[in-house]
Amino acid sequence: SGGARAREVPVSAIDTAGEVLASTVTDNQGVFAFPAPCRCDLTIVVESGDGHRGTWTIRKETLPAELSPGPETADGNIPDDSLQTPGKLEPRQPADTDLAMLREQVRELAEQLDRMQNETRLRDILAGIGFLLGGAGIWAWAATRRKADRRG
Repeated sequence: SGGARAREVPVSAIDTAGEVLASTVTDNQGVFAFPAPCRCDLTIVVESGDGHRGTWTIRKETLPAELSPGPETADGNIPDDSLQTPGKLEPRQPADTDLAMLREQVRELAEQLDRMQNETRLRDILAGIGFLLGGAGIWAWAATRRKADRRG
């Protein structure tokens, strides 16, 4: 809360069917990484355990084309190689398409963050009302004290 990074909390990649395809835990800096498990729409979910939950959506169009398709196939079977593990990944040089997809993902995340920061939240409204009531209470107390001092 308060904009601090979520340290040592679970992170999951969930497909559109609600299946968890990959998971990890953030490190003590609040950072996490795992390879995209497949080329499908993914929802990244971070749960801090104290009631805070963050979700971000990554569209399949922004993921590398060479990833295997999602678990859902035409016949309803899950392909054996649909979920890649870090051990199966081979290092390669990023292509221009990879960089373009990365730019698109960063742009989408920046837009989501901007929308979240610009939302007026209930707590903001309640804080404003509390500020106004507190100011009115101080003014009423001061006015009462002035009247009492004039009489006294």
